[in-house]
Amino acid sequence: MFWTFITQYAIVETIDGPNKYSGASAVLSVHQPNVVGKQYSAGRMMIQNGPDSLQVGWRVDPSLFGDARPRLFIYTNASQSHCFNTNCPGFVIVDTEIPLGEVIGKVSIRGGTSVAMEIYILQVKFKNS
Repeated sequence: MFWTFITQYAIVETIDGPNKYSGASAVLSVHQPNVVGKQYSAGRMMIQNGPDSLQVGWRVDPSLFGDARPRLFIYTNASQSHCFNTNCPGFVIVDTEIPLGEVIGKVSIRGGTSVAMEIYILQVKFKNS
């Protein structure tokens, strides 16, 4: 039995200075690879500030979701809190049109049709009332 592990990264690093960023975006092809047990596969974008990070994308993870279908996810790693979707204490959903954990129905077919999703992470600044 042969195992193939493929990891691809595209990294953008910013430096401190006058430029302030308020978000990021990515286009990810969506796949449904065969995974079993504690295996998982994901297409994700991560933003990081020191040790804290936020990941968003799709994930096939039977141990997390109970099946092997691609689902939309957010993973938060902030201080001592590490959790998926709305399982983080204090996590607030501000847009109910983003169905975290929902199955992504259309996936890419190897050697055939490619299906992609565009994702964004945006910082929203609220004015004091």
